[in-house]
Amino acid sequence: MKIQEISEKSKEYPMELKKIKDFPKKIYVIGNIELLQRPMIAIVGTRRCTEYGKRQAFYFSKELSKRGICVVSGMAIGIDTAAHFGAIEEEGKTVAVLGSGFFHIYPKENQRLLEEILKKGGCALTEYPSNTQVDKANFPKRNRMISGLAKGVLVVEAMYRGGSSITANFAKKQNKPVFCVPSDLGKAQGVGSNALIQKGAKLVVRVDDIIKEIEKKEKFLGKGNLLEQEKEENKEIREKKESKEEKNKIENEKMVEEQHRNRLDNSFSIKEITETKVPQEYLPIYELIKEKLVHIEEIYEKTEIPIQKTNTILTMLELQGFIRKEMKNQYRRIK
Repeated sequence: MKIQEISEKSKEYPMELKKIKDFPKKIYVIGNIELLQRPMIAIVGTRRCTEYGKRQAFYFSKELSKRGICVVSGMAIGIDTAAHFGAIEEEGKTVAVLGSGFFHIYPKENQRLLEEILKKGGCALTEYPSNTQVDKANFPKRNRMISGLAKGVLVVEAMYRGGSSITANFAKKQNKPVFCVPSDLGKAQGVGSNALIQKGAKLVVRVDDIIKEIEKKEKFLGKGNLLEQEKEENKEIREKKESKEEKNKIENEKMVEEQHRNRLDNSFSIKEITETKVPQEYLPIYELIKEKLVHIEEIYEKTEIPIQKTNTILTMLELQGFIRKEMKNQYRRIK
């Protein structure tokens, strides 16, 4: 995919990013460049997150996407990955900000995530030329871009003095609201986010808490409801998706009934599908993972689904709480 170079003088340069004092004079973008002008909310958090943190990042990202808001994050493992996948699951658009050049994707295991983001109409950007290698000194600079692109920053689990806390501090300096999902007081992963709440970050338990705060700020600045237009533009997408889901549901029920009648496959039923709500395309893998541990190699062999797609489905099933990844690439069903 073509790498586009955008200077600060270009009309395609993100207006929101240009508001911060130290905005990059030039950025490099791949994917849907039009997203750079849309309202965004950043979702950030620790790499060493808990299952609770993953679920919250996935949930908030999915719900923001339903409302037409573009989710921006840093494509790191952990919370960032869950946030990107939440948007992808909802057919929403997500933006990844990198701390290296496009020829040196970091972390390497998220190369497939980047491909999925671009495939679903999202984009990725960096201020570094393509040959720039990974350097930990570049990540704080990357964080100020994440907050700079967004209307606000949502922190889901942050370690003490971690990168997410740095992003939140950048947001405050940029006069952007900071939101936090409350964390378990007994977990190290929540020390930073709970501290941010103590210092004035807004505690949120639902997406509307974020939307209302952003709209209130925009109205105060005399900009009107900037998010309303995005909601309307996303309405048609949601309606198409709901229509497709309804059609798939009917087809799934017919298929299951036929299989039941012919006694060809008793591995799942209409009741099971409606109770678990596992998407149809995930069922072949989900059905293979029982209570006993199943190694990823066995999944590859028995389903014959391409490796890249298998990895994506496993990630989605894990994020939605259907399976759990154990040690040595083994998976167990949990519901």
